[in-house]
Amino acid sequence: EKIILVGQSAGAHIGGVVVARKVRDWIRMKSVGLGWDIQNCNHFSNELPPLASTYQPFDLKGFISTSAPHNLVTMREVFHRHGLSSSVQRSIFGGAESSARKHDNDGDDNHLFEKWSTYYLVQKCRLDYAEMEKLMQRRNCQPANGVTNGNGYTKISCRKIQHCDYFDSDDKFNPKLCNMLLKDIFPKLCVIHGTCDKTVPVKESI
Repeated sequence: EKIILVGQSAGAHIGGVVVARKVRDWIRMKSVGLGWDIQNCNHFSNELPPLASTYQPFDLKGFISTSAPHNLVTMREVFHRHGLSSSVQRSIFGGAESSARKHDNDGDDNHLFEKWSTYYLVQKCRLDYAEMEKLMQRRNCQPANGVTNGNGYTKISCRKIQHCDYFDSDDKFNPKLCNMLLKDIFPKLCVIHGTCDKTVPVKESI
């Protein structure tokens, strides 16, 4: 809880991906405990495997991103203008899947870049969190008096604690985990970006 992750440019991009993936891994883990069969869910087809690290995303004190591209889909043209061709971009972010392609048709392979874009990973966190809410409601964990935050996320409170798989890494029940908004699962975030940045436009940092 005293560690703040800080990154600049490519380092901040990697940091953002790690933070978002840790949040998504946590939501998926808790959702599986509530009965979500992700093995047979198309929502998780072609997904990256969970990260091996054992800390929880909210264990971090915060994450500071400086001058980083967080949407690689919209950055593709910018990278191309700076001399990074489409084929090279695919080889970096698509791996073996991209090497099998024999043409340079941009747009039909955006999913390769979404996997490594903080922007899209956060959107998927929102979708996964909504599914987790539904599962909790089915397991007799109801919204706490209908309380929502400004973004419409429901504040969760468990009426039947024994039906909730909200335990910490030591298998001890943690009541804090049973009353969390999506924003509480993320560490505190700070984005720093110059408005005159021509390498990475400021709009790509959010």
